[in-house]
Amino acid sequence: MTGTPAVPATSTADAPLPLRRRLAVVAMAVGTFALVTVESLPVGLLPFVGGDLHVFEGTAALMVTVPGLVAVVTAPLLPVVMGRLDRRIALVALVALMVLANALCAPAPDFTVLLGSRFLVGISIGGFWALAAGVAVRPVPERLVPRAVSVVFGGATAANVLGVPAGTLIGGLADWRTAFAAAGALGLLVLAALLLLLPTLPARQAVRLRALAQQFGHPPRWCAPVSSPRSSRWAVTSPRSPASAPSSRTSAGSARARSARSCSASARPASSATSSPARPRNATSAPPSPPSAPC
Repeated sequence: MTGTPAVPATSTADAPLPLRRRLAVVAMAVGTFALVTVESLPVGLLPFVGGDLHVFEGTAALMVTVPGLVAVVTAPLLPVVMGRLDRRIALVALVALMVLANALCAPAPDFTVLLGSRFLVGISIGGFWALAAGVAVRPVPERLVPRAVSVVFGGATAANVLGVPAGTLIGGLADWRTAFAAAGALGLLVLAALLLLLPTLPARQAVRLRALAQQFGHPPRWCAPVSSPRSSRWAVTSPRSPASAPSSRTSAGSARARSARSCSASARPASSATSSPARPRNATSAPPSPPSAPC
């Protein structure tokens, strides 16, 4: 009697990702592009800014140094200050702060106002980088986490290749104020996209100051051994890379599955081997393998 083969049910994990969620990841990538472009934009505009505001180019380079230093301080502290604030609201507020900073940069009457607006850019950059990796993986299922993280942080590479040269070109064709105004307009587009596409992202847990202090006492783990029955290899992991967790879990799960299969094969009763008709063994056949170790 033959039964009807069972039809495997379609898993919800393999369902296609809705278009709105895909666009939300793209909006995050464009946000990363805009933030990195704004951060490095003064690099190609130093001669124009120095000549217009009558400061040395070395002094004008503080427009790059100050946001970087502020971002280093604010990146670990802002998640503590935000508490359980919806991450969507937090991202929108940070991008709005970046737009405001560029709106102050464009008509800056002197270097002091310009440097103060760059201070606001540093706050926006630090907060955005602190939340970007965690927010990027929320709209997608676990199987698409590596791809989503790659797309979001690919915006930073695109900014270095396209955004900063484009800002320098605009500054050369028009003036440096127009370049900052164009960066602010791009921020407005990102702001609108995040408002329309990102779902509500409630904080899963509040970051406490004590937990933040404990992180500085843990040494970073860059490599973790991943073993398999046939070989042993090293998987590069990073505490800042959420995409490394699913892949390591998959490798460990497949290793356990292969080990379980080998155990079940070695535990088969000897009667199954003697039930088949005996075949003559020639002299060139390989000797029987030694018994496997207990699993």
